Amino acid sequence: MMFEIWKPVEEAGVKLKSIEYSFYKGRLAGVMLNVAEGADPAGLFKKLETDFGAPKQSPTKAGKFYWFGKKVLMDFWSAGVGRGSVGMWSKPLQDGRQADHKPK
Repeated sequence: MMFEIWKPVEEAGVKLKSIEYSFYKGRLAGVMLNVAEGADPAGLFKKLETDFGAPKQSPTKAGKFYWFGKKVLMDFWSAGVGRGSVGMWSKPLQDGRQADHKPK
């Protein structure tokens, strides 16, 4: 289940188009921040680097970076001005979701 909030907001000086919340079995499983049209997502990336350290760059997707915590996976994606997002997911809930969808 996913909910979106459409009220324009800012994070790290970057205007956001929306914030999406995803739930799994009634628990918050993920949050995604989507950059507004015309906004430069670079400010979000700088804030994430400051707060969480250097990310790992995706070996296959240009502009995609990952932070791996003990319980949370976070990613940043950008394809230039007006195209970017930050996603945060609960690793235990993602693992549970994947296990529920495995063929038996």
